[in-house]
Amino acid sequence: MLGLLVLTALSVFSLGWHIPAFEEMPEVYFPDSMQKNNSYLAYFPDISEYSASSEYFVHQVEYPIPVLFVNTDSSTSDDTLAGMIICSWFFSDKESFQNAEDTLSAYLLESGTVSTVEFDINEEMKEVIKARELKNKLSPNDYWRPTYGPKTFNATSYESEATSGYFVVYSEPFVEISNDYFIVYYGTTGTTDISKQKSSFAQLIAESYYFSEGGVGPLHLS
Repeated sequence: MLGLLVLTALSVFSLGWHIPAFEEMPEVYFPDSMQKNNSYLAYFPDISEYSASSEYFVHQVEYPIPVLFVNTDSSTSDDTLAGMIICSWFFSDKESFQNAEDTLSAYLLESGTVSTVEFDINEEMKEVIKARELKNKLSPNDYWRPTYGPKTFNATSYESEATSGYFVVYSEPFVEISNDYFIVYYGTTGTTDISKQKSSFAQLIAESYYFSEGGVGPLHLS
């Protein structure tokens, strides 16, 4: 009960005045450049009842002054993120997260090529923060997306015939005692040399970044 009260209180400040239900939690990591499309969850095992996926689309937002954003989290060109997807799974306790991580890891090792890579999104985050600050000034009623936490971290690289991309685990991103866990996949469809697109993935991760405290890292492969 205490944990729920703490999470609720924190959510008011970190997530805005709207407190997401568990069903909405996976979408916390969808930036404005992504449109929900749950069909991409079929690439992976069903590891959580709270899951969602999305795809890139051109999102235009008009503000009261003559400013037009194609992507309200960044000034990235349309082509940079074209064809990219995000899959997100939310877990409200450590045990369910660890069970899901084991299931997913076993599937990835069996169905594709897996490795660990390092991301440094410091430069991308600088531009994202500028864009978010401007957005908040122009539309102050929108909730803000916190950007505290590590900007250099490891991620799990996954390559297969159906999809390739990177998995990032966000552990207790709102407050350390909340026991919230997210597995987020940033990928593309089809066979792709993702090493050549790493800067685009860094941009997508930066736009998706929603973090107050806790840990950011790769999957623990079973």
